[in-house]
Amino acid sequence: VFIWKIWGSVRWIACDLVVCLFLSLAMEPAVRWLIKHGWKRAMAAFCVWLCVLLLAGGFVWIFGKLFITQVTDLLSSVPKFYQDLQRYVNSHTSLKLPQIKNLGSFVLQRAQTSWIGNFASTAASVVGMVSNFAISFMIILFVTYYILASGPKMQRSICSCLKPSSQKNFL
Repeated sequence: VFIWKIWGSVRWIACDLVVCLFLSLAMEPAVRWLIKHGWKRAMAAFCVWLCVLLLAGGFVWIFGKLFITQVTDLLSSVPKFYQDLQRYVNSHTSLKLPQIKNLGSFVLQRAQTSWIGNFASTAASVVGMVSNFAISFMIILFVTYYILASGPKMQRSICSCLKPSSQKNFL
């Protein structure tokens, strides 16, 4: 009952720990290869983790730059799209859309106060999501390194709790 009650509060930590476990298992062969070639385990784990972070950062840099280019192209085409929409609406309906230079004041004059509250709650939600992402990233960063750096010690600790027949299967 206790675990059922607190699961909503600790679910994200458990998910982060599962991600850490899978990341460390994926990087373990590279760490073992470096150890076999004379590196100390902690330094091998650090170098492999650093390489993974650099590769991921390069991937984000390349595709992030592409994404930003696409967004700026989209935003720069908004005025032309609005002018085309305005011409179409004005010619086919009795509605008259304001000029693009008057659009800001037009919206502010008709804005409802509930929009401001909705915007504030959305902004607070975004800040919360960014901080949760930062915390999860730091947890994954440090716990994955710790699992990589102390892999054999963790294996021995876990195996000491298992029956001898189960230890072989676990390893």
